[in-house]
Amino acid sequence: MAAKRRWALPSAGMLGPVKYDKDAIAAFADVFEAAREQIETIRSDMMKPELSGAEFGESWHDEGTEFVRQFERIELDLGDLADVLEHMRDTMTESAEHMSNTDDTSRVRLDAVQQPGTGVTA
Repeated sequence: MAAKRRWALPSAGMLGPVKYDKDAIAAFADVFEAAREQIETIRSDMMKPELSGAEFGESWHDEGTEFVRQFERIELDLGDLADVLEHMRDTMTESAEHMSNTDDTSRVRLDAVQQPGTGVTA
């Protein structure tokens, strides 16, 4: 039987130098922030059921209790989603800043190497 062919993503070295646009990354991070804000708005505007399961009546008690329970779970899920969006925004922003700082440091070192007598080596 022939071996299955495995596909893999190319390594960074295979792709060549990584290029990035700090402004594009910041704009993308802003999209996550806007989504987080919208989720928080939905979450705060949601009306919580004012009835308990028992108040749905004898024949609807179980369904009413489940309805209230699921409604609370939706609110928790929206909170979790907002947290994930915030984390993604923060990670993208920090990564862009780190890449920018690394790029600036590399450029300074390269400029120093190109100027004889600076004592800086690459």
